[in-house]
Amino acid sequence: DQGLSRSDMWRFTNSLIDKGMYISRKLLFAGMLLKVSGLWAKGETVKSGVVTDSTRIVFRSASSQFFLFIQVSSEIWEFDPNGDTYFDKAVDGFLKDLFSVWKDKECNHQLTLIFFARKYSRNCK
Repeated sequence: DQGLSRSDMWRFTNSLIDKGMYISRKLLFAGMLLKVSGLWAKGETVKSGVVTDSTRIVFRSASSQFFLFIQVSSEIWEFDPNGDTYFDKAVDGFLKDLFSVWKDKECNHQLTLIFFARKYSRNCK
């Protein structure tokens, strides 16, 4: 597991002052690989630039841990107006799209899928 503390972020930001940056540039800091994914100047997207002491740097993790809970109920097996079950929409729609976005952004997130259900008992007092 890798992680940057606030002090690491501050040191990294200061180490970049007066250095040129460009989209997709990869930087090594404290044994971690960081990638420039976007640059803006005066609200406009730019392809390259120089970091100054007034540059604001945004850090985004490409390796987070997610827990996704999906409730398995009788409704999940029902059909939507297009003829797909809601389970199929979750797996072949939402999850497939999510993994595609992660792949495009070169993310290495860890996902734990938890399927759960509730059962009601008529004999409970």
